[in-house]
Amino acid sequence: GMSASILRAAVMLTFVILGRAMQRNANIYNSLAVSAFFLVAWDPAILQDVGFQLSYMAVLSIVVLQPLLYKQFYFKFWTMDQIWLIFSVTCAAQVGTLPFTLLYFHQFPIYFWLANLIVIPLVTLILYLSFLVLLFSFFSGFLTFLSALVLDWSVRSVMFTVNLVEKLPMSVLKGLYPSITQVVLAILLCIFFYMFYKSRHFLHFKVICMLALVLCTITVYSSYVKLTQAEMVFFNIPGTRAIALTQGKRTIVVYDKCENAETKLNYYLKPYIGSKGILIAKFIKLSDSLKITDLNLSMRGSFILFNGVKLFVKPDSANVNSKEEAGLGADVIWLGEIKTILPDSFVFPAARIVLYRSSINVEKDIKAIYPHSSFNVKKAVLITIHPAKTETSSRIECGYF
Repeated sequence: GMSASILRAAVMLTFVILGRAMQRNANIYNSLAVSAFFLVAWDPAILQDVGFQLSYMAVLSIVVLQPLLYKQFYFKFWTMDQIWLIFSVTCAAQVGTLPFTLLYFHQFPIYFWLANLIVIPLVTLILYLSFLVLLFSFFSGFLTFLSALVLDWSVRSVMFTVNLVEKLPMSVLKGLYPSITQVVLAILLCIFFYMFYKSRHFLHFKVICMLALVLCTITVYSSYVKLTQAEMVFFNIPGTRAIALTQGKRTIVVYDKCENAETKLNYYLKPYIGSKGILIAKFIKLSDSLKITDLNLSMRGSFILFNGVKLFVKPDSANVNSKEEAGLGADVIWLGEIKTILPDSFVFPAARIVLYRSSINVEKDIKAIYPHSSFNVKKAVLITIHPAKTETSSRIECGYF
């Protein structure tokens, strides 16, 4: 939160000032490393904090890259020089934090430089005005009111600028879902680009080429996987259940009873749809008993056939008693919510996978009654379908998503 951000900034600034006070040519990298060490020693879990990662990457990239960018151009006029200074700081910070913003937020702000050209001077003004308001409050009500008025105007201007830039066409590039491997490779590429720029060593250039080749290969393979993927994902969403039946970059989401279904499911399934590169998503209620011939899919009531895999979805409203459905010969059974276990209620001779929902620990009881694969869909369970294999038993792989 805000307090954690203030703490990080205060610790970083404190060690930088102490380093410069104790040593004339203090190494800012050491100061940053010491400040990070003390924060991690105080709270080791801070390493997983997104704000911690972004803060230190932004500061580190500004320290490393900003001087290189700034000296590329020289302006005689002070105004142009200050604009270029802000622009270079903004670009340097954006380069350092880009892999992390793509990994965590899956989007890239196109006009970050435009917003920062206005926001950074205003934020600096806000900082000074905050001190003035505090100082004037001790001896002058009029000056306090005047400085607070300008402070309020500055804050409103910052919010207006951010909102204005956000409304520009193509202001944000969304749907970017790199893997951790791609992010690590991108960071290594940036590091070796910098090393090559400083040393002009041919070895660094060879490493850059190798990393670029590996990154391109992984990206192409990832795109191929998304084009050929066939899977069923079972989601336990508050108030309903949903199944994403995905073929390539298209998916049909079959859901149980749910109010405002499309809005709600879009919200909960957005990370999945984005990470899988899905372009077309349709939402269909399970009880509509619609016959569909799309995505290698046919559906009738609670019975679904998808890519040769037979699925039976037990309605939540029905009792957990499967004897009458045993003749369906379903490969996958998704039961309703289980609150108590009845030994004679699990009769699925043809099923390979049984899925259920339960807030109590019933896994051992289910394993004792039904020895095949069973999964409690607390959040999501993934079934991958391999089209190259013929038998259903060898075509599907199931695990937690």
